[in-house]
Amino acid sequence: MGDALDRALGLDDPRNLERLRRLLWLLAVALGAFSAWASRYEMDPDGPSYIGIAEAYCRGDWLHALSAYWSPLYSWCIAAAMSLVHPSPYWEYPLVHAINFGVYLIALACFEFLLRQCAAWSECQAAAGDEAGRNGSGLARSVWLLLGYALFLQSSLVWISSNLVTPDLLVEALLFLAAGLLLRLRTNAPAYLTYLALGAVLGLGYLAKTAVFPLALVFLGASPFVAPGSAGKRLSGVLLGIAAFLVVSVPFIVAISVVKGRPTIGDTASLNYDWCVNGRDRPICYELPGLAHPPRKVLDRPVVVYYFPLPRSQRGYLDWSYWCEGERPYFSLRNQAVTLVHSAAVYWTLVTRSVGFLYFYLLALLALPSGARLRRGTILGGWPLLLPAVAGLGMYALVLVDPRYVAPLLVLLWLGLYLGVSTRTIGEGGVRFLARAGVALMACVLLAICRVEAKNAASVVRAALRGQGATAHTYWTAAQALRRLGCGPGSAVAWAGRGSGQIARLARVRLVAPIPDLTEAVTWEGKPMAPVADALRRVGVTAILASDVLPRLARGGWHRLGNTDYYAYMLTAPGPASGPGALREHGR
Repeated sequence: MGDALDRALGLDDPRNLERLRRLLWLLAVALGAFSAWASRYEMDPDGPSYIGIAEAYCRGDWLHALSAYWSPLYSWCIAAAMSLVHPSPYWEYPLVHAINFGVYLIALACFEFLLRQCAAWSECQAAAGDEAGRNGSGLARSVWLLLGYALFLQSSLVWISSNLVTPDLLVEALLFLAAGLLLRLRTNAPAYLTYLALGAVLGLGYLAKTAVFPLALVFLGASPFVAPGSAGKRLSGVLLGIAAFLVVSVPFIVAISVVKGRPTIGDTASLNYDWCVNGRDRPICYELPGLAHPPRKVLDRPVVVYYFPLPRSQRGYLDWSYWCEGERPYFSLRNQAVTLVHSAAVYWTLVTRSVGFLYFYLLALLALPSGARLRRGTILGGWPLLLPAVAGLGMYALVLVDPRYVAPLLVLLWLGLYLGVSTRTIGEGGVRFLARAGVALMACVLLAICRVEAKNAASVVRAALRGQGATAHTYWTAAQALRRLGCGPGSAVAWAGRGSGQIARLARVRLVAPIPDLTEAVTWEGKPMAPVADALRRVGVTAILASDVLPRLARGGWHRLGNTDYYAYMLTAPGPASGPGALREHGR
């Protein structure tokens, strides 16, 4: 079936197959580059935290750099780039997006490696079937290219998106590389170097995101059952892999355990479980007994306001593992059941309301056309990919399912299913239909991605036509305006609504007090802002930063920050319109 399908696509010539590979690679690079460029001024809420930690590493502030909540590897990448480039505040966010594009290219290279290993595994399985007299036939390399790149583009540019300033693309790259190394243990002569590489890559995966730690146990546990050879050699290999994993991961585990004063691999899992499953999210958790250093409550009415006494060096981010130190999650069967139902609904949405539904459709085409039959047990033929994928999807289902978290696991799941497809020879009509279905799948994925990128392009063009140019950097514009109002570096600022951390990072101010309900705070008892303002002044807060302030509320002390949708309410007298507090643009 593989040769017939290659002929149907005109790819029986190896040169044509290589041209297809290069075309898909160039297409992926072009789409990733445009996505990074179009979003160069954007920033998601987690981004300032990773940039702030990177800055702490650069200045050797280990106390604030070592966090049990924010994983270190992504911040190390940012810190390395910042040490080389020394960007001005204006260029910080574009620099991070350039780093993201570099990570995207690494993920693409790792996926290409995984795809080659999948094709080799499929051929190995087909050869084994032929030797057993079952006339096995795996997928053609052209099909692996079409299906594989459709999966990669869907995962990296839709579910994760290279726009996000998070370590998810880095995690994707490392999981793809680990999966490829796991398959390589079967398709190549057993080599201890492959075991070492697998352990080291999984160690880096843990440093990119704590959730990879349990997945690493699954990968390493599966490795001796994948590789051929004697039991002694396989045991020696897996021990080498475990040793490499420990060498990479243990130094950071020791460091955060020393900082926390207790053994820990990270607090992300326990905190998110308590917030997402038990519903004790911020600010509810601040009232829990036993917290080591909870924030200080400065106001009960009209809204509850907490104050975080941050040092002047900690700008624009909070280390939740510090402020929630001592929080202990508990297990509730009812809460867990509700979470699992919600997670199942999210998974169903990812499958049926996105291009992912077509993967299921195409899998059915591969398995059942024109009298083709799956051999008994072949659906599990790709178990080395199915096992970690199912384990990871189940792990996230227990806490929180987000497309960017599970994207690489969904890719491994589909590739594992394709590895199990082995059909007998089918008619030429069925082959042609299957070939067209593969091309149609790629076209649908590209259509979905291009629709998103067209919106990005339209927003860039509109900004250019309005003559905004460099001022399209909304966060930079708001940060400049905030500084001109008198919020100098290190000023304490309260915040309400989205985007505050992104502005605070560029303005070099500290976010110290969240306001949960701005409308109620502004209008309480006909005394606009009086109770809230008085409470915040007493702890040294300079201003309140807010987004989307309603016009009827944007009176009596509110200042619009440039031409943006952000506002500031000054708790001290506003500064001059210009002066030494203004930020330097473009590094000049």
